[in-house]
Amino acid sequence: MTFDSTASFLRPHSRKFLVICATGAAASAGFVLLTITALSVAGWATDSSGASQPGVDGGDAARFAGQLWLLAHGVAINVPGGQVGLVPGGLTLVIGVLLFQVGCWVARRAAIDDPRQLSRVALIFATTYAGCAVAAALAVTTDSARPGALAALRAGFGLALLAGSAGMAHATGLLVKAVRALPPWLRSALAGCRAAVAVLVAGSALLVAVSLAYHFGSARALLTALSPGPIGGVLLLLLGISLAPNAIIWAMGYALGPGFSVGAGTVVASTGVTLGALPAFPLFAALPASGPAPAASLVTLALPAVAGIVGGVVVARSWPSASPLSVAGSGLAAAGLLGVGIAVLAAALAGPIAPGRLAVVGPSAWQLGIATVTRVGLTVTLTALVMRWWPSRGNHEDQRQRIAASGQLTLYRIPKLLFTAVFGLRGVRSTHARQIVPHLGEEHRHPNSSEQREQDGHRAGHDARDRARRWSLGRWSSSSVGFSVRSQAENDRGDAEG
Repeated sequence: MTFDSTASFLRPHSRKFLVICATGAAASAGFVLLTITALSVAGWATDSSGASQPGVDGGDAARFAGQLWLLAHGVAINVPGGQVGLVPGGLTLVIGVLLFQVGCWVARRAAIDDPRQLSRVALIFATTYAGCAVAAALAVTTDSARPGALAALRAGFGLALLAGSAGMAHATGLLVKAVRALPPWLRSALAGCRAAVAVLVAGSALLVAVSLAYHFGSARALLTALSPGPIGGVLLLLLGISLAPNAIIWAMGYALGPGFSVGAGTVVASTGVTLGALPAFPLFAALPASGPAPAASLVTLALPAVAGIVGGVVVARSWPSASPLSVAGSGLAAAGLLGVGIAVLAAALAGPIAPGRLAVVGPSAWQLGIATVTRVGLTVTLTALVMRWWPSRGNHEDQRQRIAASGQLTLYRIPKLLFTAVFGLRGVRSTHARQIVPHLGEEHRHPNSSEQREQDGHRAGHDARDRARRWSLGRWSSSSVGFSVRSQAENDRGDAEG
């Protein structure tokens, strides 16, 4: 299969390949869209109030599903008075994973083996998927809800290109090669970022779960008041799960300090809580009441420090041969990547719930990014630097030997020498003594020279194997001028001559 020119796509095997790409992209879009539509229509059909409500039919339920699918791609829906643009992060994650897997399938069927082929295949895949997004936007447009076709084209193309090309690169092994080609400091920074983000996400998710469990009574009362029915209850549950990543980002903003908003003029932060009227949705029952922040929730303020320490340890251990200056640079790079990544994630999952007061929802992206750099990123840098300057106690002996074996007290070795001198002074002295002993005279080297000579004479009478084993361990032999270290080869040669 060749892609040397555009004309090659007109050949029979190239047309077959185009069908594979188009089928994979269309299947990715259609599977999720049809699943959401089926659930929405089923919920409308089983809802006792919705099915009989004038002006609401199955077509409206299907259009709602299409609008929700577009929201998951980041396409805002224009409504009278403003926009609805809150991105359901869970649904976006599902779509991204599906595009990744389909990208792997396309790469295996196409036998991609170089980056140039991958780029062309990814463009075909993303273009087809973007066409599906534009068709969906046109299909769900009404007088009261108008998603932008251009926004759908841009969002569909971007998501399919990112997730699909990542899957293709993973399936062909190009992704692994690209990661291995990165410089060590960048690989170490990425490893630290991954560890710190994992801790932040886990801690924030735990905060959301604990708060929702504490306010379970309020959430159940909201659900009872909505009376959605069996299918509607499942839909509300799935919608709440799709908004779980958004809630995690909001909890992360609470733990890092800036807090988040649920409407204009509101704030939920560790310094205090100010809320207004909220939508009747069970997930919002997890929010604390207006007033001082709950004392128990202040424990989460330790989350940034824990994430920074874990990230710093990973940075130091993932690049064991680096100098302290290099590790500090890698830690600073990890801090920058963390701040940018968290800010981009917060901006991507933000958006208005409804026109008016609820147009401001979520944390401020730039404030959250700065807080991540200052409270997590700097902790990563300091922890990585400490891990490299002061190694664990199990490596002290090796550090003492390297310090003693070196005759140069450079600026790099002075702090290590001071540290080992404080916590292991006896070991340092003994290590230096082993280096100084060869330069001492006979009378200083052996406090009792006569007894030592007698012991050496007894040793000389032993068999050759036993004597060679002892001398191989580095014992010193005496002579009239000085002494020398006898190697195993010299012992064997002396025994042969004897």
